[in-house]
Amino acid sequence: FFFFSSRRRHTRCSGVSWARRCVQETVLELSNQAVGDALSNLLMVEACLRVLNIGVNYWHKLFTDLPSKTSKVVIKDKSKIRTTNDETKVITPQGLQHDIDAVCSTVADSRAFVRPSGTEDVVRLYVEAPKADDVARLTQKLSEAITKNSDLNLSLIHI
Repeated sequence: FFFFSSRRRHTRCSGVSWARRCVQETVLELSNQAVGDALSNLLMVEACLRVLNIGVNYWHKLFTDLPSKTSKVVIKDKSKIRTTNDETKVITPQGLQHDIDAVCSTVADSRAFVRPSGTEDVVRLYVEAPKADDVARLTQKLSEAITKNSDLNLSLIHI
């Protein structure tokens, strides 16, 4: 980021559009949008705001935090659940991602991620939707979809 920022001052480019492209490319390369790391995300936001010359108050007004819930499903073997590199789509077991998409399609502007934990034999389930009651309903339906798509002796634990 700091390379891009200093380079921008010394290069005749298309100004803000060049900076935005650099920010976007760097964020996508350095961050995990599905899981994230709070401290690195905070520093990345700070750098983005500086490069784009955007104040924190303006940036805060652009964001609406939706209700969300993180749950974990205890399993015997977390390696049975595989995801894409960015952890936003399930690869195996087959059929699980289709069910996740189908459940989320019942509520506009909702999303969900399922991924194996890096430290425990659990699957992490993240659900986000415009209303808290939608989050609860989607969480229950998705835990059922996970159970249906695997023979892993699953149980849902809300965290």
